[in-house]
Amino acid sequence: MKTPTFPYCIPHRRELSLREREMLAFLLSENAPQRLDELEHLTVVARCGCGRCPGVLFGKDASDEPVTQGARLIADMMTTPADKGFIGVMLWATDARITELELCSFGDFDITELLSISELKPFVATQGNAQ
Repeated sequence: MKTPTFPYCIPHRRELSLREREMLAFLLSENAPQRLDELEHLTVVARCGCGRCPGVLFGKDASDEPVTQGARLIADMMTTPADKGFIGVMLWATDARITELELCSFGDFDITELLSISELKPFVATQGNAQ
C-alpha cells in the first residue's frame, strides 16, 4: 500500500489566534526568551500540508512566503508520556524570523487542535525504564 503524500504546507494567510499567541509566548518564554519581541510581528502565512493538524507557518507580514528549509529548532515541549504515547510541540526559526509551530504525535494520537500550555513540560529524553 502506497503512503499518501501531501504538500509541506498550504497557503493560509491570517492573523494569529489568541491560542496560537499564548502557545508561542509560552514556548518562547520557556526556551528562547530573547526572541519574545518577535511575537508582535508574526502572522500566519500557511498551515501544515496535512490539512488536519493545528501546525502553522509564520511570516512577518501576510505577503511573506513560508520558510520550508533552513530553520532550526528553538523550542520544544511535550505532554506527559502515557500508554498511547505523547505529543511533541516544536517551534522552528531562522536567524531572521520564527518560521513554524509544529505538533506531532509520538504514538496513537490524532492532533486536531492546539494543546493547553498546562499540558506541556520540557522535552526530555528518557534513558531506560528507571523507576
